[in-house]
Amino acid sequence: MKGDSSPKVPTKGSVKSTGAFLLLLSFLLYVAESYPNFPKSNMGCEECALTKNSGFSRDRPIYQCMGCCFSRAYPTPLKAMTTIDHPQEHHL
Repeated sequence: MKGDSSPKVPTKGSVKSTGAFLLLLSFLLYVAESYPNFPKSNMGCEECALTKNSGFSRDRPIYQCMGCCFSRAYPTPLKAMTTIDHPQEHHL
């Protein structure tokens, strides 16, 4: 029989996978909508400062960056340098 035009009936597996996909999509949309829309740059994050590390400071003081001091690249970007109380120059 050439040209069989019988309609394709979805299989049980394709219905389950479509249902799982729609459930996942609705969950992701719910999470995206409930996520707060405010700047998170300083949220729960103290200003960057050099603090004496008492664990390593035996014969001379060793200082460690504390707070939100993270380097996005090496050397530290100028934008991040403005938040450090005592910036240091990086040498290779």
